[in-house]
Amino acid sequence: AELVRGPDRDALIVNAEALGIPQVLLRKSVSRVPQERLLAAEALAMFPSGRDRVTEMLVDRNPDVRLGAALALAQNQAAPPAAQIVRQLALGTRERSLLVASLMRDLVDADPPSVEALLADPD
Repeated sequence: AELVRGPDRDALIVNAEALGIPQVLLRKSVSRVPQERLLAAEALAMFPSGRDRVTEMLVDRNPDVRLGAALALAQNQAAPPAAQIVRQLALGTRERSLLVASLMRDLVDADPPSVEALLADPD
């Protein structure tokens, strides 16, 4: 779905939902294997019906899954406010992945006021 845009993407998502793809991804999102949870989060974020689960994954026990969930939500314009993500993922303290820059770019594109509020927040 990331390779198509507009009405074609919407049609692809509708067809995938009709085939039960989100339910398969929901099952994978609770796998014991972090890589499976990460892949599930990335795919689930494309489905409006899966975004609540991806938001829950922001507190996954694995930092890569947490960061992947945040990136997936931001890329689909479904991320919580930037300040919440920074706190939940401990960005700049414990989490120092190079993907943080990509996440922040996506957050700026999706929700500029949220990022602006983060920069003005003294906490």
